[in-house]
Amino acid sequence: MMTKESLKSMSLEKLLDLFEATTNVKDAMIATVRGWLMDAIEEKNPEGFDAWLDSDCNTDESLRAFVL
Repeated sequence: MMTKESLKSMSLEKLLDLFEATTNVKDAMIATVRGWLMDAIEEKNPEGFDAWLDSDCNTDESLRAFVL
């Protein structure tokens, strides 16, 4: 089971895989899970995450290029 706390020990690569896997999920809780994932990704690479947010191409698919 994924919890907010369990995300802290995951690699950045794994977090990105999970984030990308949620792109088209239709579930009431998906916004919460995606928020947790983005928080964990930002914690591991705040500069890259901020650059992604500020970019003109801040799609789910482009996040990986900014933070790896």
